[in-house]
Amino acid sequence: ATKEQLTSLVKMCKERGSILVFDAAYAPFIRSPDVPKSIFEIEGAKEVAIECNSFSKYAGFTGVRLGWTVVPADLKFADGTPVRNDFTRVMTTAFNGASNVVQEGGLACLDPEGMKEINTLIDYYLENANMLRETMIGLGYDVYGGTDAPYIFVD
Repeated sequence: ATKEQLTSLVKMCKERGSILVFDAAYAPFIRSPDVPKSIFEIEGAKEVAIECNSFSKYAGFTGVRLGWTVVPADLKFADGTPVRNDFTRVMTTAFNGASNVVQEGGLACLDPEGMKEINTLIDYYLENANMLRETMIGLGYDVYGGTDAPYIFVD
């Protein structure tokens, strides 16, 4: 989504008292400068949004399930209670955390060598998506996507 689209969505959530859950799993694939990688790039989002992310899409952690959630202190229920309090209670009651092996894998993704490998892999996926996109366009199809994510949709 563009910055304008997300700004409109944040505004709507403020007006309606809604909470927006934003999945940023494909953020590292975004190359377009007008496309935010985080909902928190949008002014006011800390008052209405929760952001989820994981290593699944860009580090091949699909079955490992290691991720994170950002619940800002400014996000409050209508009565003024922080959403973070309830979120923390639910998570600490229902989930004991990732295993040490999985956590070590996550840390390896974040070191300079791991980030380099991830970026190389993402570039590879985006090159493949671009080849498919250009081929389908060349064949006369309407094509969507393939620019800030590794998927294309052909009509």
